[in-house]
Amino acid sequence: MNKTLSHVLAVVLGFAACAGIYNYNFNRPTGDNAVKIVSSRSGGPGIVGKDANAVRNAASVISEYVVNIDTVGTPIFERIPFGDIFGSMGGRETVPRGQASGIVFSENGYVLTNNHVVENTSKLKVTLNDGSSYDATLVGRDPQTDLAVIKINPKGKIKYAEFGDSDAIQPGDWVIAVGNALGLGTTVTVGVVSAKREEFEINGKVFSALIQTDAAINHGNSGGALADLNGKVIGINTAIMSTSENGGSIGVGFAVPTKTIKNIADQIIKRGKVSRPYLGIRYVGLTDGVRKTLESKGISGLPKNGAIVMEVYDGSPAITSGMQPGDVILKINGQEITGEDKSTKKAKTVADTVNGLKPGDTVKIELWHSETGNKGVVSVKIGEMPTDMREREQRRVAPFMGR
Repeated sequence: MNKTLSHVLAVVLGFAACAGIYNYNFNRPTGDNAVKIVSSRSGGPGIVGKDANAVRNAASVISEYVVNIDTVGTPIFERIPFGDIFGSMGGRETVPRGQASGIVFSENGYVLTNNHVVENTSKLKVTLNDGSSYDATLVGRDPQTDLAVIKINPKGKIKYAEFGDSDAIQPGDWVIAVGNALGLGTTVTVGVVSAKREEFEINGKVFSALIQTDAAINHGNSGGALADLNGKVIGINTAIMSTSENGGSIGVGFAVPTKTIKNIADQIIKRGKVSRPYLGIRYVGLTDGVRKTLESKGISGLPKNGAIVMEVYDGSPAITSGMQPGDVILKINGQEITGEDKSTKKAKTVADTVNGLKPGDTVKIELWHSETGNKGVVSVKIGEMPTDMREREQRRVAPFMGR
């Protein structure tokens, strides 16, 4: 009897425990007495409840200004064999078509997207979140940043994006990607900022700055929004890294930050193109490590600071002024040049200094010449960066390797 009783009690107690767990999980209090689970971090995403779910609220805002873009490309004639014994050829004309995303950023119909979305297209059609569609015209594009602006003529005012501060975001911050993934219509994915990349190369294209995220970005998301939990755009989705043949997301996506977008979009709207200052050199900062390497090659008397010119591009403003590989840039317009990667209060990098200029500006550059060990000053008229910069780099003057 004792064994039987103990077995019965064990069953009863087990049943009671299970019932308690079930009741706790499926009959929790609701209303004012409900326990709401939210992120402990201020501004984090809510998990339950409409008011608490920051992701849901932000996504509804973002979806209002993210649009779907249908593209029709330039017809392509494909040659195909008939397959007879003579190997004769025939052909057919195909018209490439695609689907991507964009961001309305003005109430009168300017739309941001990627350059690779609109490149070589003959027709563009934009569909807003409310289902209305409009033909779009290309305003201008910038291959270097993979950005483009197109224009629609909407009936009345439309919802448009508000830009956030991409400099303020940090790795670990929540972000939302919204776009026309795989042509399925507006879709939402969530992740965090994985990293902030400076001077980063993807598929042979060098970007001056990118936001890396693990929010899923797939085909069709190009040109869509990467936004914060307030619904403000902090970047435009532009590329992914993938290990699959079809380019599926593996959680390594990239967006062009708003600090780049604002300047590019403004120039395109005003002039139809982007104009960049151009000096025409490749250089490295004169750090202790670089100095030791050059000294080992017989270069002595190097300055304590500055940037050493490694290459001068053929036909550039720099070569016209007489600058040579091996020259060390000490000052630009009296501003001391640093050998470090980032500008300081006292000294600036060459890039930061030149980027603050406009094509047509004339500057005085103080140099130290490795050939003579003497200082000198050259006058350089800043040019406009060529659109075929990649090809021109192949025709540059031989790099400085020491003497």
